[in-house]
Amino acid sequence: MSIFTVIHSESEAAALTGWSALLAKGNKTDLCLCFTTPFITGSAANGTEQEKHFEDVLAQPKPPDGRLGLLHKALIEHEFTGKVKLIRLVCAKPKAKIIDFLQEQKTELLIVGKHQTGQTRGSDQNELARELFAEAPCATMILRPNGAPGILPKKCLVPTAGGPHSIVALKYAAGMANAGMATCTPLYVSRAVSNEGEGLGLKIIKRALKKAGASDSPEITPKTVVARGLEQGIAKTAGEEYDLTILGHSNPKALKRSLFGTVPEHMFRESGSSVAVIRNARPIHRHLSGMLNGFIEERIPQLDRNERIDLFERLQSGATWNFDFIFLMCMATAIAALGLAQNSTAVVIGAMLVAPLMLPILAAGLGLVQGNWPMMRSSMRSIGLGFVVSLAIGLLTGWVSGLERLNDELLGRGAPNMLDLGIALFSGIAAAFCLGRPNLSAALPGVAIAAALVPPIATAGISLALGYWSNAHGAALLFATNVVTIIVGAALVFFAVGVRHHEKKREAFWQLLAVFGVVILGLILLLMR
Repeated sequence: MSIFTVIHSESEAAALTGWSALLAKGNKTDLCLCFTTPFITGSAANGTEQEKHFEDVLAQPKPPDGRLGLLHKALIEHEFTGKVKLIRLVCAKPKAKIIDFLQEQKTELLIVGKHQTGQTRGSDQNELARELFAEAPCATMILRPNGAPGILPKKCLVPTAGGPHSIVALKYAAGMANAGMATCTPLYVSRAVSNEGEGLGLKIIKRALKKAGASDSPEITPKTVVARGLEQGIAKTAGEEYDLTILGHSNPKALKRSLFGTVPEHMFRESGSSVAVIRNARPIHRHLSGMLNGFIEERIPQLDRNERIDLFERLQSGATWNFDFIFLMCMATAIAALGLAQNSTAVVIGAMLVAPLMLPILAAGLGLVQGNWPMMRSSMRSIGLGFVVSLAIGLLTGWVSGLERLNDELLGRGAPNMLDLGIALFSGIAAAFCLGRPNLSAALPGVAIAAALVPPIATAGISLALGYWSNAHGAALLFATNVVTIIVGAALVFFAVGVRHHEKKREAFWQLLAVFGVVILGLILLLMR
């Protein structure tokens, strides 16, 4: 087991190496320092991918020359005596290589530096830090060092409420304290202005220290403060000039606020403190999910930010229940109903091209993969009202058409089977992919024909008007099957091309609901065969 530190620029080398050495020494682990391209510029002028390894650097009689010597010096200053491995990594996208190293070496903790966007360190490092925080399988710390060279002071603040991420923060801070190299202050922020609030805070801290495996030490001094919220409590305590504040957090999108928000800026300005965000090791299912995401991203072209915005705008406007949508639904259903009454396949195909139902269904797929409830609600409203309008027009057509029995076109849509489920799934996949690629928009009419959304509704209305309840039920079931399956197919494609959720819990709920709906419909279709 080891601590693995990624060093991306010379300015952060001493600080990152210093804190890594303290954490590794306090927790009795080896240390691996990985230097990426900017730190070793000139070592691979031709731009080819290269790796160079230095085993047990401190045991060498002669320290490394040049920039690597900075790290050797920092390790000596921090009296680190463990085994140190150096890796020089030159490649355009180091994330995959670093994750491979983490898995090969059974890394316990990954440390990556992060700096304010616009500074000389560059945004590529911040992007690497964000990706590793989201995907690395081990516990991961994103550190914003204060940049001070030389020997670092050793006074740590760890806000905790007993969560799994603050527990891992306590583990490493307490490890330094138990080794006599630092003081550690576990902080609990209470909103209760009473002795009971302080007592509760101390109990929570004691329980958290036990979970972290920290033994009693005079260097560990729990503290409870009263404040309106966590940020206010940290700001209130930060005036005591802690050298490192470690925040336990798992959300990559909260990194910027945690590292560059009001409280961190206050600590930087007032005390020159370093700030870190740490998360616990990812559960196995999250790790497998990350591997799957990486596999998909490497093999399927991803939409860039502007393309995702354009896609969202097109589907949001197309999913709205307005006059244009109502008019096209009425015209498409009238054409389909008359074509069905005439037993004319060509006319029915024309109705499929006019129908606007595909856009709200695809929008529902986008809402599913994003966890976007407002878009999902708007889409389902348009689909539901569109169904009611089309059913009414189908009923009216059945009453005035003079039909006495069902023809082949009507009967063919009243007995759905598993093949219809497959057609709907692949139609949804094709439609979502074409919509996400403007250069493929010419294929959308063909997808609309394959999906056949309006004719089943018109069939249900005509069958009801003529008293054929079983055929009406089958046609309505075919429409419901098409809708749910297209939504799921579209969601799969949108996820594959780079559209991601905003809220994990909401995304998981909608995914579970959609899968449940597809399974139930599939079972119903199997029973009806």
